[in-house]
Amino acid sequence: MFKNFAEILKINIKDKNISEEIIYLCKHSLFLKNYILKFPESLLKVKPLLGKTRDKQTIFADLSQTDYLKFTPQQFCSFLRHKKMEEYIIIAYNDIIKNIDVSETTFHLSSFACAILELTYKFAYNQLKNNFGTPRNNAGDEVPFAIIGLGKLGGEELNFSSDIDIIYVYGTEKGFTDGKKKISNHEFFVKLGEKIFHYLSDRDEIGIVFRVDLRLRPDGEKGPLALPLRSYEIYYETYGQSWERMMLLKANPVAGNIDFGYQFLETVKPFVFRRTLDTKLINDLIEIKNKIQRRVDLKSKNEKNVKLGFGGIREIEFIVQALQILNYPKHPDIFHRNTLKALEKLTEKKLLNENDSKTLTNAYKFLRKLEHMTQIENELQTHTIPENSTTFHLYLERCGFNTKEEFESRYNEITSSVNRIFSKLLENKDYDETAVLFDEELDIEDITFYLKSKNIKKPEKCAKIIKQIIRGNRYTPRQKDEKKLLKLFFKTIIPNLYQYENPDEILNFYEKLFLRRSNLYLIYDLGLESPHFLQKLTNLFAMSKHLSEIALNNPNTLEFLYDPISPDYTVEKILSLLKDTINKKNIDEELEYELLRLKQKEYIFNIGYLYLNKNINIVQAMYSLTNIARAFTILAFERSFKKLTEKYGSPITKNKNISDYLVVGLGKLGSFEISFGSDLDLIILYEDNGFTDGPKKITNREFFSKLVQKAIHYLSTMTYNGYLYKVDMRLRPSGSSGTLVTTIKSFDEYHKKESMTWEKQALLRADVINEQSSLTQLFFSIKNRILFTKEVKINQLQEIYDMRMRIEKEKGSPYNKNDFKAGYGGLIDIEFIAQSFQLKYGYTSELLKGTNTHYILHFLKDLGFITNRNFYALHNSYLFLRHIENLTRVYQNLSTSKLPNDNNLLAQIGHFFGYKKDAHEKIISDFQSVRKTVRGAFNRLFAELLKE
Repeated sequence: MFKNFAEILKINIKDKNISEEIIYLCKHSLFLKNYILKFPESLLKVKPLLGKTRDKQTIFADLSQTDYLKFTPQQFCSFLRHKKMEEYIIIAYNDIIKNIDVSETTFHLSSFACAILELTYKFAYNQLKNNFGTPRNNAGDEVPFAIIGLGKLGGEELNFSSDIDIIYVYGTEKGFTDGKKKISNHEFFVKLGEKIFHYLSDRDEIGIVFRVDLRLRPDGEKGPLALPLRSYEIYYETYGQSWERMMLLKANPVAGNIDFGYQFLETVKPFVFRRTLDTKLINDLIEIKNKIQRRVDLKSKNEKNVKLGFGGIREIEFIVQALQILNYPKHPDIFHRNTLKALEKLTEKKLLNENDSKTLTNAYKFLRKLEHMTQIENELQTHTIPENSTTFHLYLERCGFNTKEEFESRYNEITSSVNRIFSKLLENKDYDETAVLFDEELDIEDITFYLKSKNIKKPEKCAKIIKQIIRGNRYTPRQKDEKKLLKLFFKTIIPNLYQYENPDEILNFYEKLFLRRSNLYLIYDLGLESPHFLQKLTNLFAMSKHLSEIALNNPNTLEFLYDPISPDYTVEKILSLLKDTINKKNIDEELEYELLRLKQKEYIFNIGYLYLNKNINIVQAMYSLTNIARAFTILAFERSFKKLTEKYGSPITKNKNISDYLVVGLGKLGSFEISFGSDLDLIILYEDNGFTDGPKKITNREFFSKLVQKAIHYLSTMTYNGYLYKVDMRLRPSGSSGTLVTTIKSFDEYHKKESMTWEKQALLRADVINEQSSLTQLFFSIKNRILFTKEVKINQLQEIYDMRMRIEKEKGSPYNKNDFKAGYGGLIDIEFIAQSFQLKYGYTSELLKGTNTHYILHFLKDLGFITNRNFYALHNSYLFLRHIENLTRVYQNLSTSKLPNDNNLLAQIGHFFGYKKDAHEKIISDFQSVRKTVRGAFNRLFAELLKE
């Protein structure tokens, strides 16, 4: 390779010293070497210019010798790329071989960029002018246009691989082009900006000319590409932020109408430099400093970052810019957009002491040199010292160091001295650590490192979600006020995430919640009411997927986090509230359904939240859930009854009275054991047969059958907000094959003659839901007569035992299915024992005629029917299994009777029981132990019951 390279140099340079210098240069710059190998004739062009630092005018004059306006766009882009590489050979030669001052290198790079921008502007403008004519204002004058350089370009401080930060400004949007095909001035200049961007960013095998960054314009990426001068003035006066003030310190007209560019600077000057200082400005500067400090903490983690790291370039720039802004009102002549020249001015005015000024000047030059020497090898946009690179020895060589130790010592000395000065400036205010998450210059890796440093689990997943929360919906990016609220929320949310095993799930819920702008303000208002609100919300998102989804779909439920409603819901109170909800004018049936479903979820959410936080126990939770279900059931039947009577009239008995009816709850609804997600077991009885008294007569049986169907529809219909309850009527006389409704007399006759033992068991848990019915007392007298006039026979108890074994075999097996309801030692064991004792001894005490398993167990112990040993075995196991059932449902909304296989869910359940370590293993162990305990008591007690 070097033999060929030497031949190229011999042909094109014909100067031994320069040839050796070019070989040395290319040893340190692979991207220039590769270019020279492909285009050796470039050496002939640059040879006379080696060692010269060129300004914009000189470079532009050189470029303009070519008749570039006749190029096609493709030819023009190729021309620019070649000119860039030729100029970079000159600049790199001056830097590495001649070791010129860093200020000359940055000036040369910036001058070239400005010349290229001017050339590109003229080429693009000429193209558009040919197509659309010249843009003119209403007076007929040509509208001026300027490219404003920002950042390092504006300060004449470009690197070898810098982006160029620019914005476009033009005179006025009022007017049109004067060509045959007219377009508005705004459209013309946006097209102009697009073409400039495209020509500079176009890539081929050589590379690109410049990476162009236009995101510093008003409103960033979502703002117009080009704006008239007046729009900039209004934007900065109204919305300008302190970071934009510091950004504009380096603003410099670099191409286009330069005089108009200076007019732009004069227009924004009142925004950049305040006449007087106020607290807000100083606080903003402090926040910017803190932001830089947070970057330092991250960028110095595993690497030496000369720009953003400890004691880096960004710290020096902040010192200079902050001092300019703070002191400009008294010393307007201290301003200069170039960092080194600004340091001189600050020192002249004694706003920076000579020692600190000298320290910062030397540090700036040293760090910029390191930065250039990093980028010159492969023209990569990096600010990191390549300590782990295989070519690090070459890096040290071109930076002027013999050993790594020598470099380390100098680097640490320089950066420490910079950071000392930086730390002293505006040092009297603490900063919010989590604000680092909003720094757009930090990537996922940086945020991940920050989260790791806070011991937050799954940091990479969390970092991506956090970025997405801050970014917002791709169609509606975050507004400034939204980010301000998010910053406020994150101060509470992020520092506490280390406590949780599932921080990614928590943040996912927050992402969904914060998607809606209105929710941000709701959370803010609720947070004002309760300082601990956000912590409670985080706990909720950590605890329960089911309740979290309710909250996301109905944010009004979040009010219960800071103001939970008393769990002592009575049916009457809930029913009254429900009627208040729907008894409003202009509420149609569809809206009624939606409002009720939202209201139900509010009640369920409140109970679930209280239960998970152990403000209520499992028995209280089931009692409250049952009362909620009963209230909705009554409402469904009342509303349906009213609509049917409007159509058919009232159902009339043979005795000419209005036929009353009963809604009887069975299973969990009857026994006050409704769990989260339970179905409702119902049977409907009516007073007597007959006909309705409306114009369209139907039989009472038809009427009440329709009543059941409408009520089921009312409860079960799926809408946008879900459904209320699923209804099961298979426990009615004759089961699924029986009629939907029956008279209370037929119900009595059926149980006298035909009902089986299992139906008597079901009847034990039967309770009237609509207690105001005139048939209530009659029903209880029938129930009492059927169940509690005498003890059952042993063969019926044996039947119950056999049925239990059959259920276990058919539904609860195999053992490792871990069915906590039908399986070995499950809830059915406990329920069947309680029911068997009720059927045998219920006639002896009113206490044993209740429907609730929990209380029946207590009464059996109190009355001496079961021993303390058996009571505690059944009672404690009953509570444990009910917890398992409800926690499974409230955590993940799983309607199952099996112990979950998900270790994370089992761990959550274990944490509820107080386990810290190996929670999922301990809960499995407890479950197996409970099963054996329950089955042991079951066997002992059935052995007693089946004795002759």
